[in-house]
Amino acid sequence: MISEPVDWPIPEVQNDGWGAGFGTVLAAGVGKVWFSNSYSFTWTNTTATDEPVFAFNTGFRVGMQVYSRNRKHSGSIWIGANYLNYSGTNTGSYLINQIIPEDKPRLEDLKDQLEDMREGLNDRYNDWCTQPGNGPKCTILDPMIEEIVNQIEDKLSDIEPPDVYIDYLFDKEPAQKWNMLVGTQYHYSKHWEFRVEVGFWNEKFTTSANVNYRFGFWHRKK
Repeated sequence: MISEPVDWPIPEVQNDGWGAGFGTVLAAGVGKVWFSNSYSFTWTNTTATDEPVFAFNTGFRVGMQVYSRNRKHSGSIWIGANYLNYSGTNTGSYLINQIIPEDKPRLEDLKDQLEDMREGLNDRYNDWCTQPGNGPKCTILDPMIEEIVNQIEDKLSDIEPPDVYIDYLFDKEPAQKWNMLVGTQYHYSKHWEFRVEVGFWNEKFTTSANVNYRFGFWHRKK
């Protein structure tokens, strides 16, 4: 709630955890045209989450097989769409003293930004608090800003501030669940192949590139 418009120093957070999942691919073809549908299910648990975060990903692709003139090399081009969804709740607490910088010019700048923010909130306090969901924020935002400003003033005066924690809780989900896919794959030989795929839609953009080698453990008898 105070990350904008205040240029607040975000502390680095490291969390340990584990992840597990499984997936499958369904594919079919008619002549040179092929279809595929991939599914993956994953669970990730870290020290920052109350329970494992479940994620579901599926991709639909329609492509065409292409060959070189001498048919020694082949490849594929495709288009499709991808869907990603996950959810989870994070809770925790920050010791205010640990996230306030030590540099005094930086402290002065943060103090001014917080004071400007508090003054701006007071100017539109009534309208802002009557908006849906903002009532609880109004009861804690101003006292929280005041406490942070007090701790900054203590540090500026070379006084060790008292231990005060900010508790947090938030739910997370993808800002955008769907995106388009465009990709190509080149089979250089029976063993080597190269694959590139781009995902895009609105502000979402992803890329992936793979180099694959296929091992042969047995040969078909002629």
